[in-house]
Order: sequence, then C-alpha cells, then structure tokens
Amino acid sequence: MEWLWPKLVQAPNVAVQAAPTDLTLAAAKRWAKALRHEQAAKAEAALQDSLPALAALEAHLVKGELQLSTNGATILDSVFVDPSEASQVLVNWQLTARAFSGLERIEAPELSKALRELRITSNKALAKQIDDIAGEIGATAAMIEAEEKKLDALCYKLFKLTTVDIALVEAG
Repeated sequence: MEWLWPKLVQAPNVAVQAAPTDLTLAAAKRWAKALRHEQAAKAEAALQDSLPALAALEAHLVKGELQLSTNGATILDSVFVDPSEASQVLVNWQLTARAFSGLERIEAPELSKALRELRITSNKALAKQIDDIAGEIGATAAMIEAEEKKLDALCYKLFKLTTVDIALVEAG
C-alpha cells in the first residue's frame, strides 16, 4: 500500500516505531496497522477529489517514476519501480487507466486497488510480446482519437457550427 503513496503512507516498520512507547509489540503493530489504514484512506480521499467525471486517465513513466494524470494534471506521482519491471508495470497502469477513463464517476479505492494489482512475468519473451501489444494498442488508440477529431470537424462543418457552438459541444 505504501508504495502507491510513499509520501503519505508510512512503511510498516516506520509506523510501528511511531507507536506510543507504552504499547506491547503486538499492540504497536495493531496501532501501526490502523495508522496506515487511516493514512491510505486520506490518500484515497485526496485522489478522489482530483478525479473529475468522465476523466481521461493517462499513465506515464518518467525516469523510473510512475505518474497518473488527467487533463494534463498529475494526480498520482512519486511511485518508483524497479527498472527491470518498469515497462511491465507501466503497461499494467496504462491498461488500468484506459479501463477507468470516461466513467461517469471513478471511485478512488477501486482505482488504487487496480493500480496495485500488477501482473509481472519473468519470461522475457512474454514480457516483450506484452510490450509490443501495448505499443500497438497505444498506436491504435492514437489513430482512433485522430479519426474522431476529423469526424468531429466534419460534423461541425456539416451543421455549420460557430466556434462558440463548438466550444459548447466540446465542453459537454
């Protein structure tokens, strides 16, 4: 859990060390677990607040750091991954972002759970196939988006929409 929000959720050993000193070790572990749960709930609430309706989510990997953004604004960052697994984790996040994009309401707990459910393989040939397919999916998605923009432009022209009309249509 803490790897998704390293700035907000303490690692288990750090949380146990922060427990009141009069607690037994077992009680300190329970206290730490409750603290981490509370920290994660706050992090998910902050994420929920940053998720607009019908958001288009995008996952990026920048110098080993995973980032999730919507409408050009980063909503989740500081998630660093092992370089040997980075491309596979990015593919997982990209697929999750596509699955959640455009929903009427994105529930942060469901999104964070999906982002943490990683599928990693040690089979290098399979990992390459997955990367290649993810690249094809990305290229196809970009082509579809470009064609949709052309179709939109044709519709605007067909219905003789003004720039004000177009702005209203695109605003939703």
